[in-house]
Amino acid sequence: MMRKPLAVLVKRFPKLSETFILNEVLGLEARGQQLHIFTLEPPSDEIENPAVSSVKALVDLIPAARAGSWIRQLAGNPLNFAQGCMTALREFGLRDGKAVSQALALAGMLRTAQV
Repeated sequence: MMRKPLAVLVKRFPKLSETFILNEVLGLEARGQQLHIFTLEPPSDEIENPAVSSVKALVDLIPAARAGSWIRQLAGNPLNFAQGCMTALREFGLRDGKAVSQALALAGMLRTAQV
């Protein structure tokens, strides 16, 4: 039986100074685990570890959600949407709208990726 891909959420990938994440990704893939990496920010290093080219996982940058995404989330499951908003507001308050927006975008991306 084929296992579902495992979602990995990181701030940036690849990140030269975070070889432990790269090693974990490569180790999981060596064991046959399919991965899908989601990043909050784009890579910022000019130099890349050569081992990054061995990574098979899809890597997606999480954008700030647009209004249409918010509406789809609300329409798809109003209770989950409300609970998610409350959790995000409790965690981030109103100080970090980007984080709340990315959380909503990630929810939709995870559903689409079927991880």
